[in-house]
Amino acid sequence: MGGCMARRAELVLVGLALVAVGSVGCKEEKASDSAGCHPLAPELCDRDWGDPVSEGDAGSSGAGVHEIDGYAGVAIVELGCDLIWEMSGEQCSGCDLAWDVELENRYDGSCSFGADVDGRLETNSGAVYFNGDYWGASRYGDGHLEWQTAGYVYGTGGYTYAYFGEATLSGSGSTGGGAGGTDDLGDLEGTAGVLIAELGCVVIWDMAGDQCPGCDLGWDVDLDYDASASDCGFGGDGSGRFEVEGGGAYFNGDYWGAASSGGGSISWNTVGYMYGAAYAYVYAGMATY
Repeated sequence: MGGCMARRAELVLVGLALVAVGSVGCKEEKASDSAGCHPLAPELCDRDWGDPVSEGDAGSSGAGVHEIDGYAGVAIVELGCDLIWEMSGEQCSGCDLAWDVELENRYDGSCSFGADVDGRLETNSGAVYFNGDYWGASRYGDGHLEWQTAGYVYGTGGYTYAYFGEATLSGSGSTGGGAGGTDDLGDLEGTAGVLIAELGCVVIWDMAGDQCPGCDLGWDVDLDYDASASDCGFGGDGSGRFEVEGGGAYFNGDYWGAASSGGGSISWNTVGYMYGAAYAYVYAGMATY
């Protein structure tokens, strides 16, 4: 692997390793005593959420942030499982930083139940609310919104909840999500990786491909298994369509995490776990085009 590709693989490997290290450390802590660290969302332990800011601090009144796209999640502590929704919506009439959203339970959360939900998402004075219920401290700026419960929220059914989520806002200068009709982006080249949580190891691929016909942020790519950067002891080559849409990265239609694109580069990572046939996965990667 060349120097540039080797560096990308190293960065992806280090990022996934930090997630694994954070998972071990979090399980040994009392989440209620540690803001930003929950036993059912351990990948958040080492994430730098910064200090919650108000919308005034972020320097925006929210004007022009018409659409919102992202995901929302909640860990239910006593049940030992979580729910993750895809979220999309439009700024409500007469609102500032508030949107009428649909939460679609399309991701593989670990709870055996779940349903689609509609409601109003709002960020105000450094916090996020859904239908008036507090979901956690927020960070907002540059067309990007993140939130996370500091500690637990006690609520329905006598359970305790830890919320988290992330979204991009259109029309506010965000670099997340699609490129908005870009015609010719050229070839894509980068590195993709996945941490297999239960095995504590990573698989790394070199990724390269051409923009697919009629696509915006979409490429038909080959994934070449990098045995020297992987430590699972198994892996193989693959191929398929890699796309960035609505602030998320997808491979053959499977969600690979929140994505940021702009300036000829893309990066992505899973916040939370993707639950598959037998294991839980955390995806990450970076590429240039």
